[in-house]
Amino acid sequence: MIEIILYILSFGAGIALFLYMLSLYHHLQNKTSQSSKKETNKAATVMPAKTVDKNFIPASMKERTCPVCGSKLSRYEALYASKIVKDSTKILIYGCRYCYKPDEDPDKIKKSDI
Repeated sequence: MIEIILYILSFGAGIALFLYMLSLYHHLQNKTSQSSKKETNKAATVMPAKTVDKNFIPASMKERTCPVCGSKLSRYEALYASKIVKDSTKILIYGCRYCYKPDEDPDKIKKSDI
């Protein structure tokens, strides 16, 4: 008989603990969403009105040049480069097709043209 009473009490304590943890989770989730809304509202009030730069040129319209030799590159001409370290974002630029591989045939079909 005592085992049944202890089983029921422990089961009730487990349910109470679960409900407490669930309410704590929802409370913290609401609190973080409200604080992020306050931060976005503060940022919106601090930000100046949208300004229009008359000298702005989109990146797709800008002239591309090779950083090694300074040759003008078309939109479809790429640079030869490799990663310095395998998991790093740093790269080593070898050059363009004019300075790194000047003997390359320009009329040859490349993978980028396919």
